[in-house]
Amino acid sequence: MNQRPLQNNNHRSIKRWARVLLYAIGAVAAVMGTLRYVNYGSTGHPSALEPMDTTLRQPWLYFYPSRTTAPAVGVILLVGNDVAFRAPHQDLAWRLSGDGYGVIGLDVRQFLSTLPEGEPQRDSTFGVEIAKLMACARHELHADSLPMIVGGHSFGAEVALWIARYQPPPRLVGVLELNISGSGHLFITAADLLMSEATGPDSFSTLTLTAQLDPQLRIALVRGANDPFRHHDPDFVRIGGARLRRFEVPFAGHGLKSMIVAGPIISKAVQFLMDSTTR
Repeated sequence: MNQRPLQNNNHRSIKRWARVLLYAIGAVAAVMGTLRYVNYGSTGHPSALEPMDTTLRQPWLYFYPSRTTAPAVGVILLVGNDVAFRAPHQDLAWRLSGDGYGVIGLDVRQFLSTLPEGEPQRDSTFGVEIAKLMACARHELHADSLPMIVGGHSFGAEVALWIARYQPPPRLVGVLELNISGSGHLFITAADLLMSEATGPDSFSTLTLTAQLDPQLRIALVRGANDPFRHHDPDFVRIGGARLRRFEVPFAGHGLKSMIVAGPIISKAVQFLMDSTTR
């Protein structure tokens, strides 16, 4: 019996499975490389301006004037998370300044440490102080008459939403929410650092605040595809209605560690908020 056809078939089968294995290894390597690329960290961008107003020379404030040759188109208060105004936040502020915005970065953890510990004094003091800070900071950036956005990441997004509801600055046009959860408060606990949602009598529902916002304000909800708080999004979309738009960052988790992919998507979200000024 001639064994050659059988041997040839076996040889072709081995080559075919070898190609399949190589393709599979290549696909896995490509996915892992993409994930590493998307989540690659950076050293951040330090504050780009020393304020003339000495009261603004605080360790919790960062200033990024517009880097375009044309006049700035708006001003953004960008609130960091419950850890700090970290490198990704600094990278985002730098990117947005390149899009023509003056950006005020707030290390909310340090800022909150300057306020009274007890409630309701803490909330009322926060409202007074954040209003004063926004007025002085936007004046420093020569942005008193420009449209304004308040936004933040994680804990900072919840704080930004509180500001938009209870202490909206003049000419506020929208709220930028990066990986927001379903509740918040104006103090930081160990549970916050463990990514537990805020509870207790001094907490607030971000969904309730969203429903209570001035109906003229737009809302941009930016969500990492793997963020654990994404289950709230159907409720945000339902409550926000036509003035809310959701933007998803592929492969990203809660931390939004890199602006390589997230940056362009957040720029689009900010543009959506600013487009309301042309209606």
